[in-house]
Amino acid sequence: MSGLAGKLSSLSPERVELLIAIMGTKGLSVADLPIFPVQNKSTPPLSFAQERLWIIDQLEPGNSGYHMAVTLKLEGVFSPDALISAMEHVVRRHATLRTTFLSAGGIPGQLVNPPEPATIQTENLTGLAPHKRLAAALAQAAKESMKPFNLSTGPLYRLFLAKLSEEEHLLAITIHHIITDNWSMNILLEELELGYSAFLENKELKLPPLPIQYSDFSAWQRNVLCGEEIDRQLNYWKNKLANAPRSLQIPTDFPRTKTKTGTGARKTFHLDPAANDALRNLTRSKGATPFMGLLAAYALALRKLSGVDTIVIGVDVAGRNRTEVEGLFGFFVNQLALVVDLAKTFSFLDVLDQVRVSCVEAYSNQDVPFQRVVEAVGGQRDRSRTPLFQVKIVYLGFPMTKAPRFPGLRSSVILNEASSRFELELICWEDATKTEFLLEYNSGLYSAETAERLAASLIGTIEKAVMSPTQDLSIIMADNELSGEPFPKGVSDDFNF
Repeated sequence: MSGLAGKLSSLSPERVELLIAIMGTKGLSVADLPIFPVQNKSTPPLSFAQERLWIIDQLEPGNSGYHMAVTLKLEGVFSPDALISAMEHVVRRHATLRTTFLSAGGIPGQLVNPPEPATIQTENLTGLAPHKRLAAALAQAAKESMKPFNLSTGPLYRLFLAKLSEEEHLLAITIHHIITDNWSMNILLEELELGYSAFLENKELKLPPLPIQYSDFSAWQRNVLCGEEIDRQLNYWKNKLANAPRSLQIPTDFPRTKTKTGTGARKTFHLDPAANDALRNLTRSKGATPFMGLLAAYALALRKLSGVDTIVIGVDVAGRNRTEVEGLFGFFVNQLALVVDLAKTFSFLDVLDQVRVSCVEAYSNQDVPFQRVVEAVGGQRDRSRTPLFQVKIVYLGFPMTKAPRFPGLRSSVILNEASSRFELELICWEDATKTEFLLEYNSGLYSAETAERLAASLIGTIEKAVMSPTQDLSIIMADNELSGEPFPKGVSDDFNF
């Protein structure tokens, strides 16, 4: 711990508040200070992101829609003991994996528990016919991933291992979203890979010490995101979303129910290397990023699908814009609601420029917790839809199917059974020379045919846009895959009880 951090961590809460007040009089922000370990951690506060999921869990206990799972097929000589040792090391290192959530007077707090031996549920399927084993293992893994977590008792992670043969296993890891995100899942796999290798060879695992724990971050966040700065950012979102539609009226294939369901399915597809390179070159030439180009094309495909000009699309920000948290396991991601107004855009370049400006502005106001934005914007809550946006795009900085390299094993990622927190969620990542897409959709509202045609429309839009970025949008959109017959089938959006 640095000298400054050590002095700050020794201050009482009253003196910390006084320091923040003094800094404010001098035009300084506590955000300019390093995040330092908090000495009194009896009941650390929840981060804003955690608080949102805690509230959801109070309203919908055991909602498996907020479970994050990864399933690995392992081929070769596998050591369960080395895996357990590696997992125990990760849990000791990252306190959030040992955290449960308690409430005192309706105010939630974190309880960081001491490390305990890791457990793994095992299933021996070698008694089944060989051709039935993998399907049985996947079915059991899906059941394990859907089992509810109790946030007050924990643990909030579980391991499942199915033995298919002497040299074939299926490993499933499920963690509640309140303590993890996509970035953290990648950290977990990387550290399991290092730990498994070390313990398999009876070597000491040496990783650089973590400067802070997640509870230190949540305490820092509560101190930073207050006062004038949070009000400024909140006012930005209130103004930006003031006239935006609260829901995207997409005609559905199946009747909408009174309450939102989590039933989901997925469609995978990709953008070929030539179009991928063209999109990268085009966005770079306009001072934008490939993600912004994909977001612009997605907005156009949704315009064709819904028939409306103003579309609110959800995006994620990693929330790791400080070095102290880059390697830390926890739930940092925040959601932003981006408004794309296509009424006055005439070419793909117009859309791209609008998206670029919107993204830059939004990133400058990304610290406001999404739940605070929802509360500030107001409006009548519709239990059949998610607030502010029902469609989302996620851009990952790493392949979704990246598997750890365990020595002596060939490992591959198996996508878990789909669930849907949104009506449509497009997940994108770059893999070698192409961009891969995974479209998760609410199968209670949309059919596989609709998802297929939406995917084709997105690819067609990108391919035509990069060839003629200044061409009139009506020409680009007229020839895409959505323009043949009425789309989708036009089921009424009214509730059907």
